[in-house]
Amino acid sequence: MAALDVIKSQDFKEIDKLFTRQVDAGIQAEAIKQYNIDTHDVFDKAIRPMRKIKIDSGTKDSLGSVIWTDKWIDVVRVGIPWQQIIVERRVGFTLSNPVTTDVIWDTESDKEKQLIKLVERIQNDNKMDYKNKEILRRKLSELEVAVIWYYVVTDDPKQKFTLNSKIVSPELGDTLLPLFDVNGTMISFRRDYKLKDGGKDIEHSDIYTAEFEYKYIKKEGSWVLDPDIVITSKETGEVIPANPVPNIAKKILIEYYNQKRPVWHNVQSMINRHETLTSNHGGMNDKFGAPIFTVSGEIQGEILDNAQGSLMQLENGATADYAQLASEPESISLEQTNLEKFIYTMSQTPNVSFDQMMTIGAMSGFAAEMLLTDPHMAVRAEEESFGIGLQRRLNIIKTAIGALIDTSLAGEAKTVQLKPVITPYLPMNVTELVDNLSVSVTGGIMSQETAIEKNPLIEDSEVEIERMKSDIMSELAGTENQNQ
Repeated sequence: MAALDVIKSQDFKEIDKLFTRQVDAGIQAEAIKQYNIDTHDVFDKAIRPMRKIKIDSGTKDSLGSVIWTDKWIDVVRVGIPWQQIIVERRVGFTLSNPVTTDVIWDTESDKEKQLIKLVERIQNDNKMDYKNKEILRRKLSELEVAVIWYYVVTDDPKQKFTLNSKIVSPELGDTLLPLFDVNGTMISFRRDYKLKDGGKDIEHSDIYTAEFEYKYIKKEGSWVLDPDIVITSKETGEVIPANPVPNIAKKILIEYYNQKRPVWHNVQSMINRHETLTSNHGGMNDKFGAPIFTVSGEIQGEILDNAQGSLMQLENGATADYAQLASEPESISLEQTNLEKFIYTMSQTPNVSFDQMMTIGAMSGFAAEMLLTDPHMAVRAEEESFGIGLQRRLNIIKTAIGALIDTSLAGEAKTVQLKPVITPYLPMNVTELVDNLSVSVTGGIMSQETAIEKNPLIEDSEVEIERMKSDIMSELAGTENQNQ
């Protein structure tokens, strides 16, 4: 039986066999643990145990000797959020410049322009420029994330419906189970999650296809279609079961993103070593950072303090001195420096800390671009998976528009093609850029209008062009008045 036929049969035991995880659960759990600094190995007492010392119990035995007792003390534990730094830098270089949309027009008619404007409006209403960063961050750290789009009723009489979106991921309590055919096309999607009801966690499972949305709930140990999903007949007022829910768009309105391993997996062993070294170094400082005074032999009387300092009298050849390290641990510092360099380099993460930037100083745009080649290559590699999800989003929105939001645009929704454009972040030398634009215009290799569009000092190029035309007309009028 074909997969979709099994789903239509509503036999949940058979349906359950269709769906498998796209991401290894063990690798995913370990990635989430590594990303959250509080669960790093350095804080695990089974991996980095506490230290046992002996202390004076305050009592003596029958011979007058001190009775020593064991005490466990914690060791130095320094967690370093390398994984978060790597993820945030990747997100920053990928999405600091908002994703734009290239349009492949069919006829460039007014209705096509209306469709594009509506697509952009829906994305803006859903704050996708900001949500994109959360989506990519969850993909990189949790290994998978999905965005569910759904119709909502509006108060606008001209446009009765629009689209809203919801981000779901493992850390938010969701299990994500996409189902693909042999060609890699998503034919169904399943989301398992729990909701509170009367203080109890109730298990839910939503299954999406191009035709229906099946909303299951676990009752008394069995999965059944949720009977509480109903509609009221406008004609009779009768309450009618509405599960499964018809999919008006005839397309699964879900973006799904995943990757097999976390973005830092190549440098995780270096991160562990760096944290261990730093923690051990901290323990060494605790032991030897403050002077340790040692005495060999006997002290006569007490240590006396006076205006010139302290006085201590020793007997029978006794000696006193400060214990200190034989040499400074330069090899530890060198290894830490090397590890930092390797972590940045091997994860294609730029070291853009304040101290590092101070050593570089001002540079040309070309020099900055060359310096940031590695993170830019990482962004281009990220497009392979993240870009596909963004492409699917555009297709989802325009399909949903043609199906219900504005059915007059159904034809345009099928013919107009949209493509997301990701532009890697690059620090901008505004003065240099404006000078280059000016030279390009005067050199005859760029139009003035293009230069205005690319000028970072101009917010609205169309308004600026009209203002410049107005200025020219005013100057011409003034010249004519002078010649009269």
